[in-house]
This record gives sequence, structure tokens and C-alpha cells, in this order.
Amino acid sequence: MRDRDIYLVVGFPDGDLPEQLFFDTQTGLLVRKGTATATALGDYAVQTDYDDYRDVAGVKIPYLVRTIGISPADGVTTCIEKVDANPQLDAGMFIKPVSK
Repeated sequence: MRDRDIYLVVGFPDGDLPEQLFFDTQTGLLVRKGTATATALGDYAVQTDYDDYRDVAGVKIPYLVRTIGISPADGVTTCIEKVDANPQLDAGMFIKPVSK
């Protein structure tokens, strides 16, 4: 992957299709995840690539995530602009609204 060595870990979730996890051997960070979902028309494969990791309060977060299905039209790219670690939240945000 992009001229770097990777470790491939294959997981077998109970009752589900295998998942492939690709880790950069130098950083240990996840660079790709391959999954599939069983459908009536066959397995639907999805690949998710993680890139542009940045340190946020001691945690590496991918600021670029690309997901591609079988069809390129199913692709989604997520670009994160900003991550706030442990932001102060108003407790009022979690009050259930009154039913009408």
C-alpha cells in the first residue's frame, strides 16, 4: 500500500463474513479495512482507507477517510477539519424535549 509494508490481520466475526485489517508496520496505525456484507445478489465488498493521521490530545485520528463499495458511485470521502478533545458541553443539551 503506497510503497509501505503492512501487517494484515483477518478477523472472523461469529456468524459474519471475514474482515481484513491492514496496519502500517512502522506506525502501527490502521490504513485500510476490508469488509463484506452478504446480500441476495452475493457479497457486497466495502473498502475503507484511513489517512492523514494527526495527534489530538495524545490520540492519533485519521483526518481523511475514504470508503468505496463495489460501485465507484457508492464512494464517500470524509475530510475532518477540526477535532476538539474533551469539549465542555452544556448539560441542557441532553434533556429530553417535552412531548407535544
